[in-house]
Amino acid sequence: MKNLLHITYIAILGYASISSGQATNTLSIEPAVAMKFLIESNKAYMVEQSDDLVTWTNASEWIIDNNGDTNTFYLEADNASRYFRYKSKNRPTVLETIPENGSTNVDANITEITIKFSDDMAGGGTWGSASTFGEYPEWGSFQRPDDRTLIRGIILETNTQYAFWLNPPSALIKGHQSIEGIPLMPSLVTFKTE
Repeated sequence: MKNLLHITYIAILGYASISSGQATNTLSIEPAVAMKFLIESNKAYMVEQSDDLVTWTNASEWIIDNNGDTNTFYLEADNASRYFRYKSKNRPTVLETIPENGSTNVDANITEITIKFSDDMAGGGTWGSASTFGEYPEWGSFQRPDDRTLIRGIILETNTQYAFWLNPPSALIKGHQSIEGIPLMPSLVTFKTE
């Protein structure tokens, strides 16, 4: 069975969840599964569960690790589900930016930047400062002419190095993601105005 053999560790254990009420705290122990496997930074992983090896249901959200590391994941386990596997998909990437990423002769009078993605993307996203590489631009409104293109207003100054992240690698939130919920690979965009 595909991807069942890639799981290096599986165990049933107790999973504690604490909830707070107005006057009391309660602790409940639920069945859980610990799965340990290597996460490639350019992929997203979904754990699925089954009780018959025919019908599979999602047991997690998309899992990512920007460092590419071996991770252990704890999932609540339905008593009827005895089999677990994971599936993986490539994470979306930035295919093109206008002005071009890394350009050194950008006209400071442009009023927008265009970003084209490899996959159909959901709305929203995370933009982050990359002060080590340049100044963070002053942003305007944005529009989405289609699911793979984002155009955002921008105000630039002359002779300035600019840099920003789409989905900064240190961000704990998913930010820009595909319509399937797979987070965009962290993408650094830099350019310099004339």
